[in-house]
Amino acid sequence: MNKKVFLITIYYIIGTIGGLYLKNIILFLILLLCFNFLLFGKNTRKIIIVSIVCIIAFSKSYLLVMHIKNMESVDSVVAIGNIEQITDKGNTRIVSINIEKLNDRKLFFESKIKAYIKNKELKVGDKVSISGTAKKLTYTKNEGCFDYKKYMYSKEIYLNIEANEVKSEKLTLKNYFIKFIDNIRSNIRLTCNRYLPEKNAGITLALVVGEKSELDEDISNIFSQAGLAHIIAISGMHTVYVAYAALVFKKIIGKRKSYILAIIILFLFCNLTNNTESVCRASIMLTLFFLSKILYRKSNSLSNLFISIVLGLIKNPFCIYSPGFILSTAGTFGIITMYEESKDNNSKLKTYIKNQIKLGLAANIILFPIIAKMYNKISLTFLISSSIINFFMTILMPVVFLFGFLGIFNNIAPDVIFKITSVIVMILTSLLLWLAELFSKFSVLNIQVVTPTIFTIITYYLIVYIIIRHKYRKKILKIVISIYICVSIVGNAIVYLDRDLKIYFIDVGQGDCTLIETPYNHRILIDGGGSEDGKNDTVGEKIVVPFLLNKHITKIDYIIISHFDSDHVGGILTVMEKIKVKNIIISKQGEDSENYRKFKNLVQSKKINVIVAKVRQRINIEKNLYFDFLWPSTKLIEENILNNNSIVCKLNYMNFSMLFTGDIEEIAEKQILDLYKNNKKILKSTCLKSAHHGSKTSSTKELIEQVNPKYIFIGVGINNKFGHPNDEVIERYKSLRANLYRTDNDGEIIMKINKDGKITTKKHEK
Repeated sequence: MNKKVFLITIYYIIGTIGGLYLKNIILFLILLLCFNFLLFGKNTRKIIIVSIVCIIAFSKSYLLVMHIKNMESVDSVVAIGNIEQITDKGNTRIVSINIEKLNDRKLFFESKIKAYIKNKELKVGDKVSISGTAKKLTYTKNEGCFDYKKYMYSKEIYLNIEANEVKSEKLTLKNYFIKFIDNIRSNIRLTCNRYLPEKNAGITLALVVGEKSELDEDISNIFSQAGLAHIIAISGMHTVYVAYAALVFKKIIGKRKSYILAIIILFLFCNLTNNTESVCRASIMLTLFFLSKILYRKSNSLSNLFISIVLGLIKNPFCIYSPGFILSTAGTFGIITMYEESKDNNSKLKTYIKNQIKLGLAANIILFPIIAKMYNKISLTFLISSSIINFFMTILMPVVFLFGFLGIFNNIAPDVIFKITSVIVMILTSLLLWLAELFSKFSVLNIQVVTPTIFTIITYYLIVYIIIRHKYRKKILKIVISIYICVSIVGNAIVYLDRDLKIYFIDVGQGDCTLIETPYNHRILIDGGGSEDGKNDTVGEKIVVPFLLNKHITKIDYIIISHFDSDHVGGILTVMEKIKVKNIIISKQGEDSENYRKFKNLVQSKKINVIVAKVRQRINIEKNLYFDFLWPSTKLIEENILNNNSIVCKLNYMNFSMLFTGDIEEIAEKQILDLYKNNKKILKSTCLKSAHHGSKTSSTKELIEQVNPKYIFIGVGINNKFGHPNDEVIERYKSLRANLYRTDNDGEIIMKINKDGKITTKKHEK
């Protein structure tokens, strides 16, 4: 490995991160100079070189951040650019446009917008002028959850637009090239759909061009559960097969010309797969390798990897947020640095299996903490699947690529060729799906883990380095592990001794979800959000469970389900599947809903203790902390039976209290006031969770005045179709002069209450 390339890469990464996160340029320069003098001493030449590299990276990232802020500052947009991708969603077309001008201002950074256009005949490669209303990308509103905004930035998409008008512009050479690439993609798609069954066509399209729009969601989940998601996601493996296809012509056109052909094919393949980060990274590495062959130079894989990282960051500094870029780079680094091929002429099969396991192990040793950080899981299925799948892919990929790329000539090639090859492709892709289904059953090898801390990740890599490289590994390992254990004990002790009551109002969109951590580390979850219709519910999977695992929560002491509407219980059903739950508190049910049936099945299979709370019942959690259950009454309200019989409970801790109201409406609120007319103090609370997301049918003046809260929290989704929260309700709340928080504007809200009753609140930072 070239040490200069390594240093340049490290400093370019440091500069990129500095530019994205540091706002003070002077501070960055001071820190950089201090760090360089500590590292290089009096080696002025080296200090100057690495400082220049770092400052260039910092400047590029910093200016890009400023550029994005300028884009986000506009309300109305007139943009001119080239259509790169179109996705149909009902009557709306979601169009990705690489823009050249924004409001008559030429852009110096490659920038894309996502435009929502209704009923407009557009094609990939068209040049358009589009006007409309700008919509900022939404950032992650909960700590530790998927950040949509950063993900879109990694795709160079910086703005959403609700389009009002679209006009065609004069085409350029670039537009014709985009149309040419899309025509190839369309021909491959048409061929797959014409000659293959739906499932096989979806898998083939994913393998050939990385197009997953026609891949069934259940099939995607099967590959994911089997630890084989990388197979159907275009990656470096697919790129290698494409590049080496050109080398088939080595004997016909000569070595050097075949290398040139391979480079051209790689360029086309990058564009065909919409310049996916992992494909671009692999294509750069392979291009550098082929160039070294053409120029009769030595090639170093690790140096090529570092160059590809720098080029990726130069193109888009935000690619450091891209899962594809990170996983592809880390896995390749593991293979290059740790894989050593075994050779045994006596048993070729045994040697092959051994090498495949070593190959998978080399990549996964580096990937384990990254995957744990991103997805809260570690998969060991590669120990079983790697040798079988990798061998199978050497047979499958050439056939699939041959069939796919024959589709380019579907108008002139004989039909019999497609019929013959399609049968082989159908058999092989069906076998691949069968293998994925088989490996997905090894669920014991897919381990759910809490989000590792940065300290844990650094320690892990340090231990790996010591084991592999250091000659005094035993002594140093003892020291490193001892330090890690000591720091972990101290850290856990600090957390355990933190006696504050913590309440987290989690942003689950149009729904309610609250996590409570008590002074003595009991965890209580009240509702869990969910989709409004209960279909394709991913709130639990994508928000609630990751949020809990990010807090290192693997056990819930109590879950309180206010009622069984999907926007309250959907996420809870997922939590019950993924997290150990000791107790669940519900009320008497007046309706045997589908959600309630799912709940009962899960309770039975997971053997969870269910408490049916009664009106005026008190449940003690720990010293000085308990819940009073105030509603529903023994006689249920028939009108809107789920909402109006929501659990209303009051959390009590020292001098602090909070009233949770589910989705009760005016009829229930009046009955509650009447029920406690002789004990009005029981309703008075420091905090109020707004009933029914601030709906106009709830939060009557009489009830909120009786509660008289200092803090009010509304769980509500951005631009929801119900118009929640209602303006009149907001005015009622404002008349109380209480501190008002709402998840659509504020995201996750954290409240801490110490033993003296002092309250502090903060929002999750953007």
